This record gives sequence, structure tokens and C-alpha cells, in this order.
Amino acid sequence: MGLEKGGDSRNMPALRAIGRKPALVEIKDSVKAMVEEEDSCFKKICLYLSWEYGGFSLKEIGDFYGMQESAVSQAGRRFKQKVLEEGRLRRLLREIVSGSGLLNVEIWPLNLVL
Repeated sequence: MGLEKGGDSRNMPALRAIGRKPALVEIKDSVKAMVEEEDSCFKKICLYLSWEYGGFSLKEIGDFYGMQESAVSQAGRRFKQKVLEEGRLRRLLREIVSGSGLLNVEIWPLNLVL
């Protein structure tokens, strides 16, 4: 019996917390609070967080930022590699995520190296 048909609903608040995904504009605003839009990393950070942790499809992200799906995927992969290599970016991403409270996940690889 499913939850919608009177099943066990004890975990519903937890499921709602996990299930809530921020809007793309919320992710962008959270990044904007820490990084200037003119910074070369601004859009890359927005794309990366939306792609890797926001639960959005490549099409949704591409439509929002005016990019093709393949460009979003490629930018996300390249930025992820850069994050792995640069401690400054790992620290910045950790600050953005912990300060915004938007993403209800622990960010990999940020939790591995710091």
C-alpha cells in the first residue's frame, strides 16, 4: 500500500526534506551572495551545483542558462575536475552550500578534502 493510499506515513516529513529541490534561480542567488556575477567562475559554479546536486536535467539547466545540454554536461565535468584540483574552489563551494542551506546533501568531493 503506497503512502498516498493511507500507508505508513511516519517518514513523510523526512521524505519531504529530501525531496525538496531548490529552484535554479535559488541556486543562482545563493552563488551570487558569495561570488560576483562578473567572476569567471560564477556561471560554472551555478551550473555545477545545479547539475551535480540540484536534481535538474541537463535540458532544464540548459534552458535556464541558454546553453545546449551537451555544453552543460561538459562544463559540469570540467568544473568538477577543477574542484578536485583546487582547494580554493572546494572551500568556496563548501561556503556557498553551507551558507545557503539550499542543498540537502553532503557535497562530494568537498567532504573528502579540506
